[in-house]
Amino acid sequence: MPSVSDPVHDPAHDPAHDPAHDPAHDPAHAQVDDPVDDAGAALADALARFARDGVSPVLHRVAGRPDRLFATFLRSIADGEGETLMISGFVNGGATPRLLQRHGGADPDGHHRDVAARTWELPGDVLSTYLFWVGAPGLVYPETLDELLPVLYGPDGGPRPDPGNPDRFVYPVDPEHPGPPFVQSVLRGPDAPPEPFLGAPMLGELTEHRLASAHLGDERRVWVHVSTGAATSPEPPMLVVVFDGGVYAHLMHTPEQVDAMVATGELPPAVTLYCHYASDASRNAELACREDFAAFVVDELVPWAATRWRFTTDAARTIVAGASLGGLAAGWLAYRHPDRFGNALAQSVPWGFHPDQAADQASGPTATGWLAERWTADGPRGAVVYTEMGTFETGLAPDGVSAYDHTLRFVDALRSLGVSVDFQPYSGGHDHLAWRATFARGLRSIAARRDLRG
Repeated sequence: MPSVSDPVHDPAHDPAHDPAHDPAHDPAHAQVDDPVDDAGAALADALARFARDGVSPVLHRVAGRPDRLFATFLRSIADGEGETLMISGFVNGGATPRLLQRHGGADPDGHHRDVAARTWELPGDVLSTYLFWVGAPGLVYPETLDELLPVLYGPDGGPRPDPGNPDRFVYPVDPEHPGPPFVQSVLRGPDAPPEPFLGAPMLGELTEHRLASAHLGDERRVWVHVSTGAATSPEPPMLVVVFDGGVYAHLMHTPEQVDAMVATGELPPAVTLYCHYASDASRNAELACREDFAAFVVDELVPWAATRWRFTTDAARTIVAGASLGGLAAGWLAYRHPDRFGNALAQSVPWGFHPDQAADQASGPTATGWLAERWTADGPRGAVVYTEMGTFETGLAPDGVSAYDHTLRFVDALRSLGVSVDFQPYSGGHDHLAWRATFARGLRSIAARRDLRG
């Protein structure tokens, strides 16, 4: 049964030749057409261009507002297809704000065919993945997100990448969970964060291992990256521990980023432990501020690695990192074990989390800000924290507070204690693509406030 999170295989796309991983491809400079005054003008020009060359999306600067962008998405509607919805972090709510309108016209081959199209005004530095959801004819879409989600997870339609957009974000196939790759299209504004490391060779060494845990009662994969220069460094390399390790090590190209930053002198040599989860269910439970998970990291993971690789024991030269619930766990480790983790890099974190929530709702913000309250009571004042949140992460939780606003509350609470916190918003959603582009920014932020060299 298809769903918005199921793997999507595009037969015309070979992941091995993904342009985002091709060093000859420079996605940081998206083509932008001449400025226009309004969304209607952007749509008209985009429809004409789509009829000529089938390009989607078509981007225009907003006249008089160079930091804003009109992005028009288009696709030809085949016989037997229903309506097209936009599935992306830059759209919230039910069907109406997502629906592409039908327009009569011709496809690039000159055949008469209706076109689904819609224009959104967005920041010029937007970076976001998206998919089209194409429903069955006559399918009625609900107007609330809660009612819409069961439809999107039903059998009467399916997600697909934008055929007019060659810029793709491809999730690598996990050999332990084989299946077609998950392929998403990329909206990359002209001012989006550059990713100069894409296509760069890995200069260090990445190896895969398995580690059994007595604390957690399971076994998991751990990838260990020893950066360039680590073997010959006079000082023990800095240590980085990253949760959701397989995602960071392979999808987000973090080893290549670290190697590039070491090679340019932005970071000292490093050993990075990419700690994965045993299963989806265990991930949601163990990353939610659990004592047994913190004990696993401190008593098992780090000591296991220390018997095999040389790295620092200095908390000030150690970073714990993650995104979403992984970022929550990073904040938890920095709070719970400041003697081992002096720095936290936390991307798009549900800082409104409270442990009384059910495990499968741990990412929904509440009004309590439990970890901030704990930190206020007895947390380390000497921690260095980098956190970020997408400006599109504004959907309201049952308490009426967005994840973005909960982040602002968390940042204010820690800053009031004297904790060094750098908060950086980005123009995107809850999205691995955005986190890939901003991870190096987090490392630079910590390095600017902490001597990581020893």
